[in-house]
Amino acid sequence: CGEGELSTRISAGPHPNENYQQLTFTLISVDMASGVYSEAEFFDQRPALSPRGELTFATAPKANGVLQLTFTLADDGGGPFNSTTKAFILAVLPVNQAPVFSLPQNVVFLSTTSGGMPQTFPGFVTDISAGARDEDANQRISLQVINVSNPELFSELPRLSADGTLRFTPLSSPGSSTVLALLSDDGGKNSREPTGEDRVTLSFTIVFSLPEAQSSFQLTRDEIHVAEDAGMIEIPGFASNIIRGFRDGPDDAPFFNVSFLTTSEDLFSVLPYITDDGTLRFMSGLDKFGSAISSASVNASNFAPSTANTQHFTIFIHPQPRVESVSPALVAARGGSVITVQGHYFGAFFSERHDLTCASASLSVMIGNRACANLNRLSDTTIVCTASEGLGSQTAEVEVREGDVTRSGVLPGALYQSALAWGGVTSSVTGGFFAIGPRSDYLGNVSFPAASAGVIGETQPMADRGVNAIAMYKHKTYVGGKLSRFGGVLVFGIAAFNGRTVEPLGSGVDGTVYTIKQYGDVLVVGGGFTKVFQPLVAGVDAANGGMLSTGGLAAWDGNEWGLVGGSAVFGVVTTSLVNGTRLFIAGRFSDEDRRNNLALYDGEAWRSICGVNGVCGVTGGIVNAMDYWNDDLYVGGSFTAAGGVRAARLARWDGFQWYAMGEFDGDVLALITMDDQLFVGGEFASVDGVQAVSIARFRNGVWDSVGGGLGGPVYTMASLDSCLYVGGAFTSAGGL
Repeated sequence: CGEGELSTRISAGPHPNENYQQLTFTLISVDMASGVYSEAEFFDQRPALSPRGELTFATAPKANGVLQLTFTLADDGGGPFNSTTKAFILAVLPVNQAPVFSLPQNVVFLSTTSGGMPQTFPGFVTDISAGARDEDANQRISLQVINVSNPELFSELPRLSADGTLRFTPLSSPGSSTVLALLSDDGGKNSREPTGEDRVTLSFTIVFSLPEAQSSFQLTRDEIHVAEDAGMIEIPGFASNIIRGFRDGPDDAPFFNVSFLTTSEDLFSVLPYITDDGTLRFMSGLDKFGSAISSASVNASNFAPSTANTQHFTIFIHPQPRVESVSPALVAARGGSVITVQGHYFGAFFSERHDLTCASASLSVMIGNRACANLNRLSDTTIVCTASEGLGSQTAEVEVREGDVTRSGVLPGALYQSALAWGGVTSSVTGGFFAIGPRSDYLGNVSFPAASAGVIGETQPMADRGVNAIAMYKHKTYVGGKLSRFGGVLVFGIAAFNGRTVEPLGSGVDGTVYTIKQYGDVLVVGGGFTKVFQPLVAGVDAANGGMLSTGGLAAWDGNEWGLVGGSAVFGVVTTSLVNGTRLFIAGRFSDEDRRNNLALYDGEAWRSICGVNGVCGVTGGIVNAMDYWNDDLYVGGSFTAAGGVRAARLARWDGFQWYAMGEFDGDVLALITMDDQLFVGGEFASVDGVQAVSIARFRNGVWDSVGGGLGGPVYTMASLDSCLYVGGAFTSAGGL
């Protein structure tokens, strides 16, 4: 490129009133004074003058010479005297270019039978040039051999003429010789001493082989196994014992030919090939797997035929496992939940070639950083295992090992391991919520989970109305309350949730659910309802065959509803408790076998809970909560007597007799035992005259307060290790 100020004292004319006029330079002509280039060849960018007189242009590579440029300067003032024309000389000086050439082949192959016979190769070096067109016209070129290795192979050493012809006479010995030659010019009219830009070197090899030499090789493996998307695969030594019998041909011709037939289109992004040193290389296509039946042979067009037949091998590209779902997706932090992993390619590669249960394919499943136990691969698409302990959102990884091939697939956020679940009503009272904890951003650890919870469905709550009860059953979370929809699904009182999907229990119940407990192999559901509705079955009248009168207690076995103990409980069941084979229920009911709001089912029959005086159940109120501690049943609620014994809202039954457990000045709503202590929650301010706002503790035969009390009623409590979790309508805890 060229640029600079060429014109000075530029003006539209001598009069001051012409200063406003615009000036324009126009290139009129380019005349070559000397040189071999035309104007079109000389410039990449034609010369131009700016109104300020700055000249710009760009010459083509290697262009040089002398030119006359003619420009016209015009203003926009009009009239016959609005332009003037001037010419100037532009000289572009030459710079000597290095010579150039082409070498179509850099190896010459000959048999030793050519010994003693002069060899001539016209055009062995082609496209010889001094470096530029003007240099070709003015400079002389020489091409001479300056070194020959193994000269004993020749009776007349190799030489090159200026036109690129190679000549030599060999002897009859096998071997190879490397020839080094120098191509130079004389600098032309510049008469300069040769410099680094006046010469270039070139080299080539002459190979003499015995006439009977034949090519051969041996493949070391007949099967190659790799995982999908494993990147560039290189297997050194795949072909061994390589012997080359040379024929005339270019030295860069590959020794091996590889052909193949694949089971999948675009199986390879880099096609298989074998390098001259025997290394096999290939790369599978993105997300592609399958097999390729391949053949390796000698490149017979450039090398002597192989003494061995074409050899075959198969490339197997094993698919990575695809992990698509884990169910249930909400499981207990303590582990023990049986989960089902769904996806593809969990078995050995190509089930028609391998038994899915064979030991050659080992399998592992990681949930988070812990192995899933009791692994059972049901099929190529399904694995069942038992989750270990963990906390929070977990990744599921399936790994399959077959020989030296390891395949793995990962599903982030596959499941959530929760230590606790909460449910209740929102501040609007009519709405409900369902939450699990601890929250993913504040977890703690499995032994000591953080006191945090995350509401599921914050933008659109899972529960449309209040949640009263939560229980785990058959690795699903069951939620009950005054529900009509859960997760947008029509459920009627109770729903099953696996962490991702919601299932109704048939058509639910005709009222409100207050308590859910697993009892043996069934889920016992209690509440303020009178009947349940079975799942619809084709051919069964839903209005009759699908309804079951249960009263306020029913059993769900995972498929259908049934009665508990063979009879309906006509009334309301507010709470329940399971202790071994015994089921305790309480609420508002009374019949011959379940008198005064309290009853026990021992696995065979129902009976009332009575004292030695023959008085059964509770009176003056109902039972809201129950727990079993030191072989005794504890009940709390709003009652004033238990088994005929005066008891202000808390009583104990030892299997024979009822006992009062202190004077509470408000209702008891929750009970739990932990670390040989009984905790009582509710809506009270004191017990036996001891201030204990909403929560109290009984230990060593004495009542005391807990942490300064709570600023509102307690409705529920749960324990985890040595931690007590309390839920209710309070706004402060211990003054916090």
